[in-house]
Amino acid sequence: MYVQGKLNGQSLKLLCDTGASCSCLAFKYFNKHLRRNTKILPNDCKHFYVSANNTFLNIVGTANISLSLGDQITSTKFLVIKDLSQDAILGTKFLSSAGAVIDFNSNRISTSWYSCVAIVDYH
Repeated sequence: MYVQGKLNGQSLKLLCDTGASCSCLAFKYFNKHLRRNTKILPNDCKHFYVSANNTFLNIVGTANISLSLGDQITSTKFLVIKDLSQDAILGTKFLSSAGAVIDFNSNRISTSWYSCVAIVDYH
């Protein structure tokens, strides 16, 4: 499921992935849209992350990015990943902290700070 949002003011579709433990951002997307006004910080986590196809993720670093959903804005930590298959993924850490409820029947996501975010499309 995807939602329309903005990262540092740049519009994009974000995959809501309940199988991802953390939020991730493609290094390619970061370089194209965010590099000028956002720093990549060293990855302070000692964990290894594995993708859905059972390969290790190549973590470039982390970035704290302004995430907008609807008219609400929050700072969100993203792992910046080389060769990520999506531009951006919202993982369970973010979804849980936002109190997200996914309603598959109505194709909507509700959070504790925004009433409803419409699903853009399925892949």
